[in-house]
Amino acid sequence: MLHLCALAIPFGLAVGVFICLASANNRPLLDGDLAALDRTLGFDWLAFLELTNRSPTASAVLVAAYHSIGLQMIVVAVVHASMHRLDRLLEYYLVSAVCLTIVGVVVAMVPAAGAYAFFKPSTATFSNFTAHAGMWHHETLLKLRSGEPFALLLSEAQPLVTFPSFHTSLGVLIAYSMRYFRVVFWPVVLLEITMIVSTMPEGGHHLVDLIAGAAVAGVSVFVVRSVAYRTGMGIQGTNLPQRPISMGGS
Repeated sequence: MLHLCALAIPFGLAVGVFICLASANNRPLLDGDLAALDRTLGFDWLAFLELTNRSPTASAVLVAAYHSIGLQMIVVAVVHASMHRLDRLLEYYLVSAVCLTIVGVVVAMVPAAGAYAFFKPSTATFSNFTAHAGMWHHETLLKLRSGEPFALLLSEAQPLVTFPSFHTSLGVLIAYSMRYFRVVFWPVVLLEITMIVSTMPEGGHHLVDLIAGAAVAGVSVFVVRSVAYRTGMGIQGTNLPQRPISMGGS
């Protein structure tokens, strides 16, 4: 875990700053185009929001699933580390790092504010979700796009990624990383599906954000597996000899 943190924390901070810089551009927001793509797919975002808001229980489950992502990421890393599987831990870190890098680049190319900012639904429409659902980042995004001096405070940092959905990417990658554990794999898949669905009513994502997020996760897995196979890295699933690796042994 110490090894992972030594890699992940500096990288995460660097990418976080990069995403802020990527968001600080004057390119027109593309939410109208994203919403149009949703309609082309036959998806009505406002109708879906109203549907999921009808049941307080269903809404509470979606809210809990959405905000569990940080804990999920920690649990997956702890599980692999506690089993002394450096190969699985390394794979988990690498696919996440590649994914986050791709997401940062796409954010600069496809600026968007999110479905809540675009549709401006009434408060009654999402009364069973959090008060600022899908809009936590909006004030920060507008400040960045204004070109005014901006102080980045980690204690007040908000996720700025709209397209693609990084929650969706992580959901796919977490399920992928847990594929070794047959007993819990399908419950994990169910949790990730619930979380991915929640990214629309609670996270404020368009449907196409989710599709793009899943595609980015797939590309990240492909890149890491391809590099691992060609370089002989000891990562699970690359047809290379595998064995448990002790974090502290020789």
